[in-house]
Amino acid sequence: MILIFLSLVSIIFWLNTIPQFRFGFSLILIFLYLLLDYIFNLKIFFDKKKFFHIFIFGLIILNLKNIDRIYSELERNDFYKFKNFPFYNEKIIKNDYSNLNREKILHIEILK
Repeated sequence: MILIFLSLVSIIFWLNTIPQFRFGFSLILIFLYLLLDYIFNLKIFFDKKKFFHIFIFGLIILNLKNIDRIYSELERNDFYKFKNFPFYNEKIIKNDYSNLNREKILHIEILK
């Protein structure tokens, strides 16, 4: 019962602070599992081999999606393309001050 309460508090905290954060879904799954286990007195046993296979399959899928995302980011053709990875791009602004008149007033140089 304490675990159900703590998982519910975690869900409420997640929804109030950072609901766009993608890892909150696991809190909902844990809460639902504990609630159904408490209500129906389910005894669900996990086979270690099946759990390990599902875990490895999930890691492979996540890594493939991240590799695809990184590849598409490196293939961009706009200003934000990674040219100098890992540093960000800067727009170089070159100003030409050669045609301005310079005037000194009280030891302060003024450009006109």
